[in-house]
Amino acid sequence: MPRYSRYCHGFIRYPDPGSDTSGFIEVLRQYLQQHPQAAVLPVCDYTTQAVVRYQSELCNHAGFCIPDIDELDLAGDKEQMLLLAEGLGIDVPSSYCIGNAEELRIVSGQVDFPCILKLRRGAGGVGRQLVKTPAALMQAYKALPSRADAVFDFTRPLVQEFVPGDIHDVCLLFRHGEPRAAVTQKRLAMYPADGGVGIYNETTDDPSLRDQAVALLSALHWHGPAQVEFKKDVRDGRMRLMEVNPRFWGTLDLSIQAGVNFPYLASKIAVRGDTEAVSKYTVGLRFRWLFSYKSPAQPIANLQGLALLDAITGGSRNRTDLSLTDPLPHMVGFGQYLKGLLL
Repeated sequence: MPRYSRYCHGFIRYPDPGSDTSGFIEVLRQYLQQHPQAAVLPVCDYTTQAVVRYQSELCNHAGFCIPDIDELDLAGDKEQMLLLAEGLGIDVPSSYCIGNAEELRIVSGQVDFPCILKLRRGAGGVGRQLVKTPAALMQAYKALPSRADAVFDFTRPLVQEFVPGDIHDVCLLFRHGEPRAAVTQKRLAMYPADGGVGIYNETTDDPSLRDQAVALLSALHWHGPAQVEFKKDVRDGRMRLMEVNPRFWGTLDLSIQAGVNFPYLASKIAVRGDTEAVSKYTVGLRFRWLFSYKSPAQPIANLQGLALLDAITGGSRNRTDLSLTDPLPHMVGFGQYLKGLLL
């Protein structure tokens, strides 16, 4: 709902970059040609894929802080990233890439249950399932659609060891293989609860985790923003790499509130070629996203265990995405949510 914010000074309509990438790029190119911009910051998976792939056609009209397409494709491949991490001495869960039902039958006799079925390429927890038996694993695999695009690939999923524990993230900004900013955080609540997006997060200070994420992205010679996701295994206390989110992350608000304005820093790299390194931020800051409206259950899940009044008045170290001075995005979102319930 950003277009309804008082801080949004304009918007354009463009074709779906997932189904009409060339149409999206043409609309963006024409707009930038008529309205040159200092910097363009893609934020979702499909717009990031499109802009990275066609940045040479756009760079005369705007600045960018994004990786090369080879870097982006590698970072988005969970199997390849786990192999790279393992070679760097980073702990990873046991994982198997599945190409057909026969391979799945073999793997189902090798893994412990419960285990995770997840997309080799994907984002936002799409396609991720916790399965408890070999029969349930086969059923979940056969239910996957047989399609793939620039972001999601349902054809060759991963069967992965289930790692019990909390999810920790490292949010980073790189300039051609060199880190410029990093924030570590912990997911206190997620939707879905067994491993979805963070809806209540807290900033932490974990140098060891930060060093592992920096080593991984340095090996990619990464350029731009990225989030590296780990799980702290309750069985041995070790951090295990889950995946890399090769773009701005959904919990970006927390980083900004903590004192690291990643979009601003990325804009400086896009415009000036570099930015000063930022290493200090508020540790222990908590941020809750109150209403997401993606499903009838999600607003309730977001508020579960935390009263609305406490979320708003929880002190200087407790923030939410509800802005009393900029309420229109939430009002419009809630209206659309109610409309969806009635239709």
